[in-house]
Amino acid sequence: MKVHNKCNFLIEAKSYVGEMITKIGATNPQSIELIKNSLAQVKHYMGAGKDTDWTKPYYQLSNRLALLYFLNTIIKKSSYLALVNFVDDPTIRKPTSEEQWKNHYNDVFAYLGITPKSKLFDRIISVYPTARI
Repeated sequence: MKVHNKCNFLIEAKSYVGEMITKIGATNPQSIELIKNSLAQVKHYMGAGKDTDWTKPYYQLSNRLALLYFLNTIIKKSSYLALVNFVDDPTIRKPTSEEQWKNHYNDVFAYLGITPKSKLFDRIISVYPTARI
């Protein structure tokens, strides 16, 4: 993977897969419509089906993908999304292994309609640091 000399990194860190379950928090109908229209633009760009609901259950990740799209495509700022997934966090009742993280992301991306051939997919970096003490 080639990383440009000057680029931005968006960093999203999680300790367990359940943290990824999120839904849109907006309640104003105009805000919801604006968000849905923005997500539809990103879905189209990335080649995801328009019927895929990016407002739940992975809204936070969808929002990060929208920001990645905005930075790289709209304002032309070279950017990457780093997904930091802590492995074996001892503070979690059921720690997540690296294999569980990878399987989970395969499922999440499939749900969102994103494949390794999707635009911007090469700008998503997953890392799996251990959280053991």
